[in-house]
Amino acid sequence: MIAKLDSDAVHKRQQELVDDISEAGFDVGLTVGKAFVESIRDIGYRSTGTAANELIDNSAQAGAENVHICFGYSDGSRKPSSVAVIDDGIGMVPGMTRAALLWGGTDRHNNRDLFGRFGYGLPSASVSQGRRVEVYSKPGKGGFHRAVLDLDDIASGKNLSKGRVSIPKPEKAKLPEFVVDYIAQQFPGGSEAANTVVVWSSLDRLTFRTTDRLENHLLETFGVTYRNHLRKIGVAVNGKPAEPVDPLFTTEGARFYDLDEDRAQPEEPLSFDVRDRDTKKVIGKIRARFSVMPPSFASIDKKKEARGGNANKRFAIIKDHNGLIVLRAGRQIDVVTNGLPTVFVNYDRYVGLEIDFPPALDEYFGVTTHKQQITLSERILQLLDENGVWKTLEQLRKRSREMRADLTAAYDSPPNEDDKRPSEIAMEEAVEFDPPEPESERKAKKEEEGREAAIDDLVSKGVSRQDAEQVVETVEKDRPFRVEVESNPEGPFYRAELRGGQVVLLVNSKHRFYTDVYAAASGPDGARFRQSLEVVLFVMAKAEVEASGERELFYKSERQLWSSRLTVALAKLGDVIDLSPEEAEPIDASGAEGAPVV
Repeated sequence: MIAKLDSDAVHKRQQELVDDISEAGFDVGLTVGKAFVESIRDIGYRSTGTAANELIDNSAQAGAENVHICFGYSDGSRKPSSVAVIDDGIGMVPGMTRAALLWGGTDRHNNRDLFGRFGYGLPSASVSQGRRVEVYSKPGKGGFHRAVLDLDDIASGKNLSKGRVSIPKPEKAKLPEFVVDYIAQQFPGGSEAANTVVVWSSLDRLTFRTTDRLENHLLETFGVTYRNHLRKIGVAVNGKPAEPVDPLFTTEGARFYDLDEDRAQPEEPLSFDVRDRDTKKVIGKIRARFSVMPPSFASIDKKKEARGGNANKRFAIIKDHNGLIVLRAGRQIDVVTNGLPTVFVNYDRYVGLEIDFPPALDEYFGVTTHKQQITLSERILQLLDENGVWKTLEQLRKRSREMRADLTAAYDSPPNEDDKRPSEIAMEEAVEFDPPEPESERKAKKEEEGREAAIDDLVSKGVSRQDAEQVVETVEKDRPFRVEVESNPEGPFYRAELRGGQVVLLVNSKHRFYTDVYAAASGPDGARFRQSLEVVLFVMAKAEVEASGERELFYKSERQLWSSRLTVALAKLGDVIDLSPEEAEPIDASGAEGAPVV
């Protein structure tokens, strides 16, 4: 929760830090000069958005209720030449504007109240995007003071003091004109409310360089990162508010939650304590959320997969969050895929898994200074296992496979239930070439028993016996082969029934054969494969219903053995290779640089 701050107490603490630096004789030099600054530009921010997150963190830590980002332009260009981050937090005393540009220059070192902790964020994030950063601030009263870190000045040797590179002392300064105009037009409370402004310029590493794409990128990044905080702190880019984006898509009102009729299905969340190994005292609580999404969730045309131009606006989000989503104090840090006891494959995009931990557990999650990466400790991995996180994930994966298989298996189904499938037609024509069968009293009896069972089933549904007999007779004549799908968790992967003269092939949707083989592939190739499998099973089914004695017993007993062995083999195969086909990426017709990052 973002709390109100005692500005006088914080400013006093800031001044104490500034005085300590001065008394220690530290000349505000950078630790290893030019080489340090140039090398730290590659500290590892994934995008402009994740770098800007660091400044949002600082604003929240300063008690800001509003944070706005705006762009400046030069020479009539449509591409931003400057990016400014404005907030209405409590501001800084003059000397703190320079201290804030130091690596480790924070009065909140190792503070775990909210987002910040080490004091590395502002300078690291800023130089990762441009070669110049200016910090303007006022502690609520008076004018702004400004401190500047300019990499070109450092490279030229301009800021040398006793052979060391230093940041110039802060000076009174006016805000850049584009910032003044924006504050007057867009910032809540106007010039009196804006207390801190950070300006990036000499921009040479932006993820996107055009206004529209950079703006959209920042809004999407902030929407995901701060989805749990945007009701407490307003974040906007060029006057447009960032909307919460829940990658699990279970939060009503969040962006894309109701993009169309498809909805993600939430699973019961889990929570559990982490205790100190020695004292056994609770030091933090981990919360886990889950969801499963229908296979059409990221598609525009729900009858097709989310490929190319058929991918909707959800696709980029589920693609970028295919893994263990990790939040710290409700703020997203990372999507972890390495070092886990499970591998995330393409179709796991449709299963959501998120855990949230408090800052007190930082050491257990390996939080980096730039809050870009999580490394789960063995202790956390063990706790996730013991508290059912991986078990729940596997259950949702199974449910996702079943939903996907149902959708793909329906791809090649006839539009009307009474129409024949290609495999049924093929079998009907193929048996015409069978040699004549001798009359069999036993086969006639089996057909009659199957016929009576089918008639009784129709009668139980309210059909008169006379009409039921006519229906069964017509079906036997017009459709001697039929494919049906049944749901039997304990049953074999397929079985056969003789309903009068009709051979019925029942494929079990609850067996792994159905999800991993029969209905795994979509589109025309998947349809052809499925029809071929049905023909193979039909041949076995027909042989079974025509068998008698030990031969009939062989089919029934062997089918159960085949089914059990097939379950184990397919599970082992899934451990070795990714059984899901590679999905094509959405086509970006804009031709703009970069890939969307959220």
